[in-house]
Amino acid sequence: MTPVPVPADVPAVEVVNLHKRFGPFEVLKGINLAAHKGEVISILGASGSGKSTLLRCINFLEVPDEGEVKVAGEALLTKPALGGYRRAADRRQVDRIRTELGFVFQSFNLWSHMTVLENVIECPIHVQGRPRAEAIAMEPQALLFDEPTSALDPELVGEVLRVMRQLAEEGRTMLVVTHEMGFARDVSCRVVFLHQGVVEEEGTPAAVFGAPKSERFKQFISSHR
Repeated sequence: MTPVPVPADVPAVEVVNLHKRFGPFEVLKGINLAAHKGEVISILGASGSGKSTLLRCINFLEVPDEGEVKVAGEALLTKPALGGYRRAADRRQVDRIRTELGFVFQSFNLWSHMTVLENVIECPIHVQGRPRAEAIAMEPQALLFDEPTSALDPELVGEVLRVMRQLAEEGRTMLVVTHEMGFARDVSCRVVFLHQGVVEEEGTPAAVFGAPKSERFKQFISSHR
């Protein structure tokens, strides 16, 4: 399956006025974010700020309560569900859109009874319908990383970050939830700082690290030096 070409002016991934609640607790309070082809966006914030929930909403592992998620310009459709929540309106659309998104979780989430190659080809075979003899890793519109180094031994962190830098140099679109300030400074096109479910600060690494406007962000980067 050939990836769908995306016009340069259409974001590879976009969220518009995104809200997500769990019971009475509103985790995301109207997030707007767009990642164009080739951009690397680092998403920073303290635990509980909504970073992981944002990524899970983009991949529809969590269904937003309000707002839109768009991948290559296509909005994922929702409909009302019990309890005032919403759910995916078309599971086939979700499955198809997910073939355009790669998701790297904090934990490995691999099948332990399979080899690395078998894990890699599982999705192209069962989601994309490729023959086993042809199956290769997917070419997604964007890669979503949810703190990929947090569960690693220290000696492996550098290796993973090198791979991520290489992906960025190849022009991959990446949204990266991370506490690695060096990566955010050196590799990102933009940095987004979430605080209590809202975008507290956003800009280029030079701008947000060199002259942060938010006192909360100043405290955050000071505590991660």
